[in-house]
Amino acid sequence: MSQLDNKVAIVTGAGSGIGRSVALIYAKEGAKVVVSDIDENGGAATIEMIRKNSGEAVFLKSDSSSADENEALVKMTIEKYGALHIACNNAGIAGESAPVGEYSPEGWDKVISINLSGVFYGMRYQIPGDVKVRRRSDRQYDFHSRKGWIQKCTGICSCQARSSRLNRNSRTGLRCNEHTH
Repeated sequence: MSQLDNKVAIVTGAGSGIGRSVALIYAKEGAKVVVSDIDENGGAATIEMIRKNSGEAVFLKSDSSSADENEALVKMTIEKYGALHIACNNAGIAGESAPVGEYSPEGWDKVISINLSGVFYGMRYQIPGDVKVRRRSDRQYDFHSRKGWIQKCTGICSCQARSSRLNRNSRTGLRCNEHTH
């Protein structure tokens, strides 16, 4: 029996990179994976890879920076599979590569909306769904791919988003892990 048999997982940003890798590993370990991304072609490729290895997955095009789309993603997951056990809020962008004084306000808003608000919106709707069906061993995981951070923090935006991450929800006891590089 694999670690994730009969678990249901949402992975945002699963159309490429770390998100795709996480989705593939979850499926290999027995989870039913809801692949979410704004890139339909990337999402379809991830689904194909999972199914090629006898895994179960569905794709939902979803913008993680949208509260409504996060809510719809969770509702669709629970309607399809009756549960939500794992969420990997991986979607992220690096934003502009510019010094703070030259960074555009629009660029700042876009990075914050995806890298910070996207995680909040995801958890906002995932936690109630998860708690409803959760057993003691289930957890919520939050990762961010390297795209979500400016490696040397040449811009302020990603550094601020990284340091502001929500790491623990003490009321529900769900553990949220931030993947650091």
